[in-house]
Amino acid sequence: MNAAVGRDLELGAEDGRRLAATLYTAAQPNGIAVLINSATATPRQYYRAFATFLAARGFVVLTYDYRGFGGSLDGPLRREKVRLLDWGQLDQAAATAFLRNHFPDRALVIVGHSVGGQLLGLSRYAGDVRAALLVGSAHGYWRKWPRAIERYRKWFTWQVVGRTLIPLFGYMPGWIRGRKDIPGGVARDTMRFTLSPHFFCDDQGRPLRPFNDDIRVPVRLIALSDDAVAPPAAVIDLDSYYPKAIHRVDHFTPAHYGVQSVGHFGFFRRSMPQSAWIDAADWLSAHAQA
Repeated sequence: MNAAVGRDLELGAEDGRRLAATLYTAAQPNGIAVLINSATATPRQYYRAFATFLAARGFVVLTYDYRGFGGSLDGPLRREKVRLLDWGQLDQAAATAFLRNHFPDRALVIVGHSVGGQLLGLSRYAGDVRAALLVGSAHGYWRKWPRAIERYRKWFTWQVVGRTLIPLFGYMPGWIRGRKDIPGGVARDTMRFTLSPHFFCDDQGRPLRPFNDDIRVPVRLIALSDDAVAPPAAVIDLDSYYPKAIHRVDHFTPAHYGVQSVGHFGFFRRSMPQSAWIDAADWLSAHAQA
């Protein structure tokens, strides 16, 4: 294995916004660059162990914080004028452009976690991707949840609680969902998407798929049986987002990995058995070079 090194840096989005990022490189690169798109309100450091593992196998890996969160937060959260669409159209594009410009000879692949797999088609560089591995990424329309109690809890969270608290606080308090605070604009986009059968939609409720058809490569979705945030049935339905892609959906249980639980966040934890990461790295290598 190569000795991997992580270096913090700043990315510049086309609107001038500065984004915190970390680049992981190795002494003997394998010709592949990996962009990791984080889950909502999940700092880039959460993926450090996974990124270091990939870099030790020769991948160049870039992690970054979406605007309005982590190292890319610019002032008090309630004053952040940030939308979820900005994450895909501007931030993801800035991260992709960095890899294109600094590593033009590397095949580009994406690892998307949760929302990080949903926003691929928002970037004008979507057609540059050679393969995408999506973990816990699902079609987020509330009716996709299999159990009635889960469906109506999700509906109530956004239709009632969200509509009440977002104007009150200026953001969506994290304690509502057991996670971190998210900017008001991101919360409003999420609310609109969750309540729409189209999921990602514009302000008029029309389907929003600007560059989704440009993704014509292998897309692998990993569904975990104990993931309450992205249940397998909703993960399967995300394949409709990328109609030209070559889809593969893998269903795994915690027992498959030899652990008690994985859930929505466990795949990227340092405690995850390396067999899972080896499988991911091998799949990325095989399809990036195809």
